[in-house]
Amino acid sequence: MATKLSNPLSMYTFTIIDKVFNNGVLTVAVDFTNGTDTFIQTFNASSAQDEDWLKKAINSKMQELQSISRFHKKLKKGEYDTTIAPLPERIAPAPTAQDTWKDEVAKLRKLKSAVEIGVIQEADLEAQQDKVKDTFSISFIDSL
Repeated sequence: MATKLSNPLSMYTFTIIDKVFNNGVLTVAVDFTNGTDTFIQTFNASSAQDEDWLKKAINSKMQELQSISRFHKKLKKGEYDTTIAPLPERIAPAPTAQDTWKDEVAKLRKLKSAVEIGVIQEADLEAQQDKVKDTFSISFIDSL
């Protein structure tokens, strides 16, 4: 006889009603009910599993059923508004002093490369080098 089990966060109970190991596949049949509606879901595993695999699968299904049940209660027959509220605009955080400094260092490195290949003169990168020195903080050292 199968034992009825429940999850305190769900109005559903479940019973493991069958288990079969065939051709290297474990199939577990689970009966779910909320007292009114009942259905059977099978869970399959073909690789090494432990008890947590089945617990997670059953709990996930019960959460899914709980969510669907709540939506079912809210859903009304007739016309249905399909308007979806827009997602709030994501505002990028302002760059930190360290972020700005790292950008300036990257720019300085590019300028040094330009000097190496003769595109600009070494004097042209002095201002950038001064900017990097002036905005440096010892706390930035780990970001290099």
